[in-house]
Amino acid sequence: MSKSQLSRTAPSISHPPIDLGRNFFTVVGTPVIPPMPRQRLLEINELIKRAKETWPNLNRAMYAACDAAGIDRQNIFRPAVKKEPRARQKAEHEMGGQPNLITDFLRGTIYVENDDQILALADHFRPSNNSQTALFVDNFARPDESKQGLRRMKIITKLDDTILAEIMVIHKGFQEGLRGTHKLYQAVRDIESEHPVINAAPTETQQTYHDLQAQRRNVHDSLAAEFNLSSLEEHRKYYLYDCKTPDTQDDIPFMVVTREKGNLMIAVRADVKGGMYVIDNSLLDQISEEDNPNIMDISREDFLRLSMEKVHAAQQPSARPLEFLNSRVEEPRQLQVA
Repeated sequence: MSKSQLSRTAPSISHPPIDLGRNFFTVVGTPVIPPMPRQRLLEINELIKRAKETWPNLNRAMYAACDAAGIDRQNIFRPAVKKEPRARQKAEHEMGGQPNLITDFLRGTIYVENDDQILALADHFRPSNNSQTALFVDNFARPDESKQGLRRMKIITKLDDTILAEIMVIHKGFQEGLRGTHKLYQAVRDIESEHPVINAAPTETQQTYHDLQAQRRNVHDSLAAEFNLSSLEEHRKYYLYDCKTPDTQDDIPFMVVTREKGNLMIAVRADVKGGMYVIDNSLLDQISEEDNPNIMDISREDFLRLSMEKVHAAQQPSARPLEFLNSRVEEPRQLQVA
């Protein structure tokens, strides 16, 4: 393969500014500093060609996932290759003219039928367990608020050294329940196409838009309840532990994650050496102490910022400090335990 076909984007010692207002998928086993997956090829035709050549590799990856999760291989939908016109449209309008940011030139789907299968696939694909996973997005654990609470899972996986592909995990019953809502979705898309800035649209149009989005949310929440997907949702609270001792002068930002399924309650913090979010349930003892002066509750943004800064400083001590957007730094507040 010629060098001209490979991405000419040189590695940078500085990370682009991180928008703390974004949705970050801070689940156990995911990187603390958000990854930026991109294809190594630059040309759309080359990417499509490689997608056509490597779809059997994606099939094998999905077979392996199904086998690990105890799911029938017939629940796999054969990988599809993105068409050139759609790829060019997406590159121009959604990726700033950079086709190497498109990760779904090749996409496959695994259909699941219950919440246990979802948890098994999540465990299989999370980056700490799977070296081929470049990005892991679990909207069963954290419903996609940008899509009115849509539940699904998206994995960007490395097939070889030249191409990334996407695997979608879809709940069969949830998806079937959405079939009658296409007109609702299309009405939202039509308004967004005509009015890119919704708040600048006429008042009546804004009201129609918000009503449609509320209907979509109601559909998603109703389907989630019907198929017991709501029990997979994770809820978080964020804390700062002042753990200064003779051996350390450090603070630990952490979050407590609860989930109805399995009565889950865990403490999660950044592992600065591994760069992943890990479980550390010893921190639960700290929040159980009444009026613990060493525990403060903090904002989500502060938790993300502090965690990323710690990992960045440990792994790249000579690099420039990280820069953040929409960072609402708040004064930590002492935890009050009832």
